[in-house]
Amino acid sequence: MSSLIRNFTVLSAAALLAACGGGDAATTATPGTDGTATAQRTAFESPDDHAMGSPDAPVTLVEYASVSCAACGVWHRNVFPEIKQKYVDTGKVRFVFREFLASDPNMADAGFMIALCAPEEDYFKNIKAQFDRQPQIFKLAQQGQMRQAYVNVAKAAGLDTDEFVECMKNKELRDGYMARMEKGIDAGVTGTPAFFINGTKAKGSLEELQAALDAAIAEAAE
Repeated sequence: MSSLIRNFTVLSAAALLAACGGGDAATTATPGTDGTATAQRTAFESPDDHAMGSPDAPVTLVEYASVSCAACGVWHRNVFPEIKQKYVDTGKVRFVFREFLASDPNMADAGFMIALCAPEEDYFKNIKAQFDRQPQIFKLAQQGQMRQAYVNVAKAAGLDTDEFVECMKNKELRDGYMARMEKGIDAGVTGTPAFFINGTKAKGSLEELQAALDAAIAEAAE
């Protein structure tokens, strides 16, 4: 499964590049880490994860999601703000986002690559912007303007068209998020969004997630 997704993504990246034009040089940008001031990690993180919240939090919430997944967009717009305010911002929960190709892999790959090529401290800002702008991105894609949709996304992230072209050819960044996606495949993720609380799969509705987080926090305090 993962090899098929990988091959498809390389082809889709090539298609975007052909539409954009550009030379053969590759950017040397490196993947972002956690956007915090510390390199510390919880026991449920990997060294290259993107995370927010205190690394000393007793609970780690891992999400596998696709920026081209409509359900993921709904969750990030309607559920995540409350989870972030109540648990992440208060130091109770460390939130980890892992890229996962789902829905339209072409669009997901382009979106992930842009977020990874932009300054690492803006990673979550750019992921949020893509979820917030999903309706407009989807509309342009349906009109046959997917390239323009992601040129717009890239520009909003601070990348000009040439930088976007170079970004899409960055094998190191693509291999990095593919490796993170492999963790989800190994954990049994078959759709997005998918959630794990301290390594245990959880449901993603606000009520169910709050109940599971509260239980995990209480257990950690015993």
